[in-house]
Amino acid sequence: MSKDLDKFNIYEHLLPELMEKFDKKEFLFEKIQSMCNPYYKSRALYQLATFYDEKSYELLNQSFILTKNIQESSLKFQVLEKIFSIVHYKEIEQKLFIQQIVDELILTYDNIEDVYNRIIASIRLSFYGSGEFRKKYLTNALETLYQMDENDDKIKLIIKLKPLITIYDDLLIKFNEMIETLKNKMHHYMANAYYGRMLFTETRSIFNSNIIVDLSEDLKNRNDKNNMTDISNYNELQGLFLLFAQLNDIKLVINKTESTDQLWVHLFKDINNPSTIEKILNSGLHDEIFLTPQIAIIIDELMQKGKEDTISILFPYIIKQFNEVLPIVQKWFTQYNNCQIKNLAALLLAEAKHVFEPAVDTIINLLTSDNDQMRYRAQQIFQHPARDVEVPTKRISVLGEKTMIKILEHAVVKDYLPRIRVYLLTFFFDLLWDDSIVFYRLFQHMNQLEERNSTSNRRIHFFNRLYFINNFTWKSIIEIMIQSLHPLYIEKLLHSVMHLAKRSQISADDWIEFARLLAITDTSQFKEKLYFLNTDIERIEFILNEVSASTTMVGKTYFENLESVLVQRTTIKVENLSRQTYDQIIYIGRCKFTVSNNANQTVINLLNNISINIILMENLIQWLIQIMISFNGVDDTIFALILSETLLSLISACVQKEDYLYRKITNSSNFNKAQMIKLLERMLNYHPYFPARGNAFILLSAIDNFDHKIIINIMNTFFDENIVKEYSVIGIHLIHLSPNELIDDLMKYLKSESAIKIYETLKILTEFALNEKIDTHTKSKIMIYLANEIGQFKSKKPVNYYYTDIKIPFTTTLENELYKAWIKIQGLSGKTQYSINIEKSKK
Repeated sequence: MSKDLDKFNIYEHLLPELMEKFDKKEFLFEKIQSMCNPYYKSRALYQLATFYDEKSYELLNQSFILTKNIQESSLKFQVLEKIFSIVHYKEIEQKLFIQQIVDELILTYDNIEDVYNRIIASIRLSFYGSGEFRKKYLTNALETLYQMDENDDKIKLIIKLKPLITIYDDLLIKFNEMIETLKNKMHHYMANAYYGRMLFTETRSIFNSNIIVDLSEDLKNRNDKNNMTDISNYNELQGLFLLFAQLNDIKLVINKTESTDQLWVHLFKDINNPSTIEKILNSGLHDEIFLTPQIAIIIDELMQKGKEDTISILFPYIIKQFNEVLPIVQKWFTQYNNCQIKNLAALLLAEAKHVFEPAVDTIINLLTSDNDQMRYRAQQIFQHPARDVEVPTKRISVLGEKTMIKILEHAVVKDYLPRIRVYLLTFFFDLLWDDSIVFYRLFQHMNQLEERNSTSNRRIHFFNRLYFINNFTWKSIIEIMIQSLHPLYIEKLLHSVMHLAKRSQISADDWIEFARLLAITDTSQFKEKLYFLNTDIERIEFILNEVSASTTMVGKTYFENLESVLVQRTTIKVENLSRQTYDQIIYIGRCKFTVSNNANQTVINLLNNISINIILMENLIQWLIQIMISFNGVDDTIFALILSETLLSLISACVQKEDYLYRKITNSSNFNKAQMIKLLERMLNYHPYFPARGNAFILLSAIDNFDHKIIINIMNTFFDENIVKEYSVIGIHLIHLSPNELIDDLMKYLKSESAIKIYETLKILTEFALNEKIDTHTKSKIMIYLANEIGQFKSKKPVNYYYTDIKIPFTTTLENELYKAWIKIQGLSGKTQYSINIEKSKK
């Protein structure tokens, strides 16, 4: 069943009675049991297993047993392959069952009589093992192919087989002998030439299917001469394709350019040649590396030889495996532990379908990886690239109960820094809750988990993570609420109701139904007592107007009164929410959960009409310190979190306009600078809202003469792409440290695996150099290091961020950024000086 289709429309057309069933999977299971044809019944069982976690192994085992009754061996082989694939997503621990499937595949292959299908099966079997096992079945395919008559099917199989046997010299000799026996010279060209093979593969289906369809459509209108297809046009088009292919093949020969296939073969035969790896890497940086059957086999055989460390630099750029190599990728995931090939396999399998339970731990670990590309790919699996998702791309019915439990345990039970936690929580932003039974099981499981962790202060919940929902699940949730009336559940569902109403997932009548429940719930037990009625910019404007009206230094009582005024004028109490209209609750949700675009610049613009003086600045700082002292991280109320974020944003904007006032205050003998630094570090590391973390970085950077180790320690925050995008470039310009103390520690980051971290470090070093904050000796040390790094293999990495909307001043590699930093620090322009120095060093 396609996940892109509305499954309820499918139910209505094919099984209208299914719409009335509460447990649809159990109903389908009963329907399948009444089927007689073993082929269709077996297929139905394994398809249901992909959605039915509770019975997945039972269904797969039944499907496997039924395959023994499928008479057509080719069809049986296909079904067994599907079972093998699904069991690796659903029941990966069933090792014996997996081996039984492989054994049955081998037996089934022996019974395939059709020559064409037998060759295909032999090639497919070669993906289920390594070494001699693989070579045996590739040899069988070659020997059978030799006996085929010369036709398009044979050419198709020749093209399919050739990349797979190129690593075996003896098989390649036999293969070339077979090519020489081809009588049709065009077939000979198609089989031998690189672009010729591509031409045959791509155009054969075009000219044998689409054009035939077009011709048949035209023939229906044969009375209309204007609609008749000129077949000669297609012949001319074929000729143009052929000419293009031949010209490119000649270009490869003239330029002595090696194709991607050739490079991988060279890598297999001479693994210690770094130039081959560099050529493949360069190709991957520009065009990415698709995991073709040939590449998968070469990597697999090199892994068997223990060469993972040599080739692992290529792994981050390998994407989109062909479906036929899934057995190889699944083997990498199940047979290798704690290594880079397992990480790659987890990403490839999740990218091919969706994240699955056994891969969750591996992919979450990659969220902290220094390898930018692997980290970005892990982020993309969890987080939708759009900030405000309008259409869900994931379904709870497809992901299944076990996968959701695993993700929820990580998201709501385990402790992660905000930059990691954000990806786990935003996993739900584009998730459609379309299975009420799975929802109820998750609800039960999380309750049991909370009982087992009763000593913990953290409340386990997920009711506040609903963004897309269908009517069946909504009704199920309301029934749960009516039965329990548990204040915690009602409060969390209230937050989801705001999300759902904003996305038109529930109607005005649904809100009225929930509002009735809210009205009879004891809201005194709610954690959140207040909800803002204005946007982030409106809150900042209100605070700015109130504080700027004060002409003297104020104390703790003043801030308490100011907070009271803020509550009275800008918030609504939770007990009054049930009386709000549908549109009003949508607006309150926007004020609660939405951050304005370009908020930092908007706040700076507000300050253009305000005179920033030392009294205003000090009052804001003292209020912020009080708020930060009482900060409790993610366990704080949303009101407290928003208030701290608001003050951080406002003071940060003031510092960006008048940083000397901030420095004057924080350098005062009466000011507790050590406390301020400690509090800001805490906000930077643990505040759940990224604007708060980013502005904390700016305020921390603008403090004079603090321990340079603090800047070193917070370099890891540059993995938080939100902060890097908007705030790090601002904060770096404000750093006032003794650079010579900082340089040695910063230069350690130039050896990081992360190109992003190196780039951010280069920005700091360049800023120091341009502002003449480092001495000649230190500058020389930096330049020597950069000159040595330029041209190194590891400098070929791309420098980019995950989000495509981030405006970066380059689209190049780390090598180019190293070179640009060298030029700026040297104080000269052009490559001439660099070339002269390199030549001198060689002499």
